[in-house]
Amino acid sequence: MEHYRVSAPLARVEVDAANISIGVLDNNGRYLGTVMLYLVFDCYTRAVLGYKLQVGKGETASSVIDAYIDAISPKSLSDYPSCSSDYPMHGLFVSVFCDGGPGYTAKQTFTFLSSIDVIPTVVETGQGWKKPYVERFIGTLRSQCLSQISGYVGKYKSGDPALEVSVEKQACMTLPELKQLIDKYIVDVYHHRPHSSLDGRSPYQVWMEHFSGLHLPFVPDNFELIRSYRGEIAERTIQDHKGIQINNVFYNSRELHLLYLKLKSMSRGPVAVTCEYSSNDISEITVCDPNDNSVITVPVVISQGIEEGMSLAEYQVARKLKTPQNTHAPAPVFGHNNTFLGEIGQRHKRNLNDAKRSGKRRTFAAEDISTDVMRRKDMLAGHAAAHQDLEHSPFDSHNSEPTAPDYQRGDDIFGGGWDIDE
Repeated sequence: MEHYRVSAPLARVEVDAANISIGVLDNNGRYLGTVMLYLVFDCYTRAVLGYKLQVGKGETASSVIDAYIDAISPKSLSDYPSCSSDYPMHGLFVSVFCDGGPGYTAKQTFTFLSSIDVIPTVVETGQGWKKPYVERFIGTLRSQCLSQISGYVGKYKSGDPALEVSVEKQACMTLPELKQLIDKYIVDVYHHRPHSSLDGRSPYQVWMEHFSGLHLPFVPDNFELIRSYRGEIAERTIQDHKGIQINNVFYNSRELHLLYLKLKSMSRGPVAVTCEYSSNDISEITVCDPNDNSVITVPVVISQGIEEGMSLAEYQVARKLKTPQNTHAPAPVFGHNNTFLGEIGQRHKRNLNDAKRSGKRRTFAAEDISTDVMRRKDMLAGHAAAHQDLEHSPFDSHNSEPTAPDYQRGDDIFGGGWDIDE
């Protein structure tokens, strides 16, 4: 460490990411995963300039840039309500030393550092003695702080499934609660503890010796623009009324729709734009106008229930629980194995059969019909013989009433009378 001794604050800054074997839950008690800690450490004052907590394993450019932004940003007391001391450590650093992790060597991370005129020095991964200050502090953090937190199971060992199960079973706090504990340790405890390498002074005392009165750390003039960096880049197509979709999340606004109409009028085909987003906060994204490189901030569609500051890990857990899971058992169907419904069906069937029988036309055999026709002919022939004297009128000349025949119309010539169907 003598080899890397520096002479001023912010002259040499070391950064590193560490897996913390503490499981965290969301506000509804659902398990999210373990946590990664991204640290920005000032070598001269031994102070923590800033840090970022990320749910889930794997270095991301989003978390690295968030940690850099936190280190440069001035910190107000309202940002640390659980702390009794102030947090004056901040400012633009001169040089930064990192390892070759994917988050620290990502193109977007280098672009961010270039925008603040900082050229990183990348040391070989696994050679911790080349950035000893931050490595030493991570060990101190584990022994003095993390070991005192319930649910911490020790240093993570890659490929240990038993440890993963143990972490999940012991999870008992949310990510904001874990951050509150770490804030309390860094701001109120570590920064005020005497340090042997600082001649018995604390990091807070050494920092205040250099930055007091009008002499304050430097913050870039365009820092608000710098804060818009989100770490992840994606090329996406603007959908006319839906907006932009990233990680199954839709983003839309009036400004985005106006951009879509402008770009659509200039060329045919799909409208593609460059988007920047962060996996640590999916409540909004940044979209670049390809004509003048201006940017607009596009919020998430409100109907998706995503709050400000919600991480991608939290959203994916909530979405997974809302999605119906496929099961091997068939979906229930009304009427399946319902005995009462079957009984009703039998009654209905009997009623239909009775109705068909009662309304069925009577049918006759051909020989029966022929016999009845012959019988009717014989009756008419006998009637004609009885009235063969056609010269006599059926009306008596001496009587005003006609003489009625000896039969009446409608006689039962078929042996049963005329039925309505017949």
